[in-house]
Amino acid sequence: MFLLVEKDTALVGHVMSTRTVSNMECSLHCARDQTCQSYNYYKEQGICELNNETSKAKRLVPSMAVEYYEKI
Repeated sequence: MFLLVEKDTALVGHVMSTRTVSNMECSLHCARDQTCQSYNYYKEQGICELNNETSKAKRLVPSMAVEYYEKI
């Protein structure tokens, strides 16, 4: 399961892979990857970025129309 941590925010510097999928598919890809800790989802473009870190890395930056999710 994933928790929406921030809207209009993205985690930078920890992206492992990028794909164009729905938000649901993005969460499934992250859940299947043991190194994935969180993801950025660009709503308008349908872009999913899988991250190998969480917000504890303190690398969150403002980014319009992005939702940042973490595993719970």
